[in-house]
Amino acid sequence: MKTPSLRFSLRFLLLASALIPLAGYWLALPTLHAQRFAAAVAGGDYAAAEKLCVDRRKPFPGPGKSTAFSNRDLPSRS
Repeated sequence: MKTPSLRFSLRFLLLASALIPLAGYWLALPTLHAQRFAAAVAGGDYAAAEKLCVDRRKPFPGPGKSTAFSNRDLPSRS
């Protein structure tokens, strides 16, 4: 008896080879966006961080853009 074999058309294989990487990129895009944002903030490039903000109505770092945040701006833990 003949064993059943899977049959794929060339059209299906080409379509799958195009859609699978696109789906992977779409799923990884939030992580890439967050890494770029974190690198911009860590580097002190607040203009680039503001461009990467998702919500344009709430820009980073807020109204005090002229001054960078530092440890002295944070409340003490003790």
